[in-house]
Amino acid sequence: MRVVLEIVSGPFEGRKSVLSSHDSLTVGRSDWAQLVCAYDERMSRVHFKVKTDDIGCYLDDHSSRNGTFVNGVRVTDCMLRAGDKISAGVTDFVVDVEGDSPEQARTAHGTSWVPQDIDSAIQKSTQQRLDVPYTIENCESGLTLYRGRLADLAPAKLALVLRLLHPLHLIVDLNRLGVPLPEGLGVPQYLFDWLDEPAAKAASPVVISPAADNDAWKPLVDEGWGGDAVICLFSKLPVTELLAQLRAACRARSGGGFAILGYCWPGVLAPVLLHSPARQVSRFMAGIEVVLVEFPDLPETWQLFGDAMLAQALNRFGFTLESPPGALEIEGFPQKESKDHPTNS
Repeated sequence: MRVVLEIVSGPFEGRKSVLSSHDSLTVGRSDWAQLVCAYDERMSRVHFKVKTDDIGCYLDDHSSRNGTFVNGVRVTDCMLRAGDKISAGVTDFVVDVEGDSPEQARTAHGTSWVPQDIDSAIQKSTQQRLDVPYTIENCESGLTLYRGRLADLAPAKLALVLRLLHPLHLIVDLNRLGVPLPEGLGVPQYLFDWLDEPAAKAASPVVISPAADNDAWKPLVDEGWGGDAVICLFSKLPVTELLAQLRAACRARSGGGFAILGYCWPGVLAPVLLHSPARQVSRFMAGIEVVLVEFPDLPETWQLFGDAMLAQALNRFGFTLESPPGALEIEGFPQKESKDHPTNS
């Protein structure tokens, strides 16, 4: 293992440091750091640390005031790969890594790397400057509803941002969309698993759980929006446990038989999350942090169902709370005057 960390912009441009296996290097503006960038006033005294072992190279942010960014994304810790750009204060670094085994390192350490071609929405969100207006409302179910416009942020980009908080799982009705399952998303899990294979293929939505790291799922969300066919869930539940919960919620007894309701199609799920009794909805939402879903009568908007604390996360990403008539105001959150916002449903 050999790592070269080179300063490519800032007061010490051109300076290089070399690490071998089981080595480490702290970077900051004070003598407490090993690599001192003394004239960068936006850098913390000890800003971040690079360390290596036999299989990989890793970065840890030292609770820096202005953050450490890898490929434009603010990180607390991550793996580093050849060509990655690290930004701290006004100083930029490029790292060259030789002899690593990234897949083995990710398995051993549970950290991943930041793609070099990261989406601009992710970059802006981690830098707290994703300027997207939204409204917030209380639901009869006890949930909190957050609503924004597709023109300000497409639903797939919103899903990418929320995936920074919780793993993303999709429920997609491919038959309604009229498309096959894209390659790279694995074997489909039929939501209605009590049906035989031909019936499930014809009638059941599929669960993609969790959504893959590649972008194959994104067209399903953006192109399927408005077709009553796509639900995005954010949950840290194990996949088998989440599937069991979703299937139990869908197959409810009614008049001696079974009725399909719950996590199947947006047109069925949205009214449940809006108006059903709080006790029923709390069971629906057990282990599920956020639901991103369309409203059939508001096709130009996206809706998030979650708890009141989700507003704090949105605020950290740079979202801005509007205040239309009847919306819930939260003290301490920046607000804008509403402009042409859809009437609350």
